[in-house]
Amino acid sequence: MRPAHFNWSGIALPLQHLGLYGALVLLPGGTLVALVLWAIRHRSWLSAHAATIIAFALLAVSPLALADSAQVGTGSPSVPALRCPVSDSSQARSLAEQLYEQRAYERASECYQAAGEYNLAHLASLNALGRESASTGHALRQNRDVAKAQVHKLQQALRRSL
Repeated sequence: MRPAHFNWSGIALPLQHLGLYGALVLLPGGTLVALVLWAIRHRSWLSAHAATIIAFALLAVSPLALADSAQVGTGSPSVPALRCPVSDSSQARSLAEQLYEQRAYERASECYQAAGEYNLAHLASLNALGRESASTGHALRQNRDVAKAQVHKLQQALRRSL
C-alpha cells in the first residue's frame, strides 16, 4: 500500500500572504499596519461581522473603563509620596543642596518641595529632565537605526518575493 501524497499547493498561497503580514509586524508600529492591510483586504468579511467585533472590543475595554471610574470615585487625588527622608524643612533644604551638588536632581527636587522651596524644586526638576532627554535622544537614535535596518530587510525580502 502506497502512502497518500500530500498536496502542498493548497497551503502555499495562504502562507505567502501571511508571510507579508509577518514581515510587517517586525516593523515599529507594524502590527497596526498589518491589521489595517488585512482589514482592507477582507472588507466584506468585516462588514458581515462588524457587530460581533464591536461587541468583543467593548467587552475587552470595559474592565479598563470600570477600573478608572472606581479610582476616580474615591474622591482623593493620587499624589505620590515624597522620597525625602527628613521631615524638618531646614534639614530638607540642606539635604536638597547636597543632592543637587551630587547631581541627584530628582531627589533634590523632592527635598526642595518638602522644604517648601518650590522654585528650587522646579529648577532641579528641569535639570533632571535635561539629563533624561539626552539619554532619551540617544535611545531614539538607536531605535531609528534599528527601524531603518528593518525597513531595508523588508524591502529586500519584498524584492526577492516579486
